[in-house]
Amino acid sequence: MGAVLVFVGLAVGFFVHAYAIVAYMVSATSGLPDEEQGLATGLTTMSMQIAITLGIPVISAAISARTAALEKTGSETDAVLGGVRAGVLVDALFLLAAAAIVWLFLARKARTGKGAL
Repeated sequence: MGAVLVFVGLAVGFFVHAYAIVAYMVSATSGLPDEEQGLATGLTTMSMQIAITLGIPVISAAISARTAALEKTGSETDAVLGGVRAGVLVDALFLLAAAAIVWLFLARKARTGKGAL
């Protein structure tokens, strides 16, 4: 049963991230003149690669730390599931922080009618 729950969670996470990437690219490149599309796409792709490079070790560290802490008090299965829950929580917190930052910049752009930076 645990493997089914992990599979379902991974599948849902995949689809949410896949749709978010498309929305991210559309938001980053919409409304720009044609001569700036390539630059915007390159910067957007670079920021995604940096996030992946930094995110995987951070989430892995959260999973490892929580799993190690729970192994001392419970079963190995419970420890691993607790570690995965901690990793998902860290990922969700990063996503919420990123969404808040994007919202703030878009709200500023809408108020001023100019670029956010």
